[in-house]
Amino acid sequence: MRRVEHMLDSVRQVEMEFSRGDRDSADTWPVRLSGEGFPRSVTVAQPVEFPEARQIAEELARFLQKPLVDSSTGERITRDAEHLDESWRDRMRRTKGAASPMPPQPPGMRTRVERTAEGYIFHIPGPPLRGYHYIHALVPVVFAAAVAWFFLPALLGLPMPDWVRYFFLGFIGLFFIAVPVMSALLNILRLKNRFERVTVTKAVLRVESLKQGRRATVEIPVDELEDLVAPTAKSLLDSVEVPGMKKAPPGDTGTPRMPDGRPLPRLLLAVMNMAGSRGITARSDRAVVEFAAGLDEAETAYLSALTRKMISE
Repeated sequence: MRRVEHMLDSVRQVEMEFSRGDRDSADTWPVRLSGEGFPRSVTVAQPVEFPEARQIAEELARFLQKPLVDSSTGERITRDAEHLDESWRDRMRRTKGAASPMPPQPPGMRTRVERTAEGYIFHIPGPPLRGYHYIHALVPVVFAAAVAWFFLPALLGLPMPDWVRYFFLGFIGLFFIAVPVMSALLNILRLKNRFERVTVTKAVLRVESLKQGRRATVEIPVDELEDLVAPTAKSLLDSVEVPGMKKAPPGDTGTPRMPDGRPLPRLLLAVMNMAGSRGITARSDRAVVEFAAGLDEAETAYLSALTRKMISE
């Protein structure tokens, strides 16, 4: 068994990332150590729950007195060891980070912004139904049509008692035709009925949602809120690190570019625009919630600015 030792003095920072799983594995939040003399980051733990990963990362940063670099939201957030438990509002007030100018309201917003005495309520509809949504729903319909085309005529032509024929017709019609068609219609209705209602006040951030037919409510007190991030396409690209790829100096050239400075391929840019923004992520030590995903990036930036302004004042 190979054994490698590193001096704790050589640790530069504690890193926390997010790794999406697949059908056979769960999502994980790897916690790593990196520093001088490390050929690669050393993975300390890979929890499958965010609160556990957050606790491990903060305890390591506090013990080593090193900064915690969290890129699990798609945007790198660095917190020094002395302010790991500092709320987002206190951090913004201390660093003047919320003093950025308010962006203008973009035209054609899908979100309805309601101003209340306590703050704001964002009524965010589900994504508009596009062609690929219907293509996905057409698969069970095509299957049902194929069953009806190939099997029903043959079944009607076989010599058998009427009650047996009707039994098989009912069985095939119910389980191989009606059920797939109803499943396709339900999928479309679920997409159409999706919504998010986000309540932002000086005391609480509450997100109520209906997705995949399931209702959920997540509430984070502002005093416990530690991260409020709205990753942009540029920040996501800047966070990409490919072995052997040398990053170009940062700068706004007006053209989306890869981390090494090359222009972003048109196909990848088209896919990113079609998918919309990553939305807004709010996290405390005990909870994480995402909202506004899929909206236009300018609309997400506007909602994020309203949220930041309300909470930080």
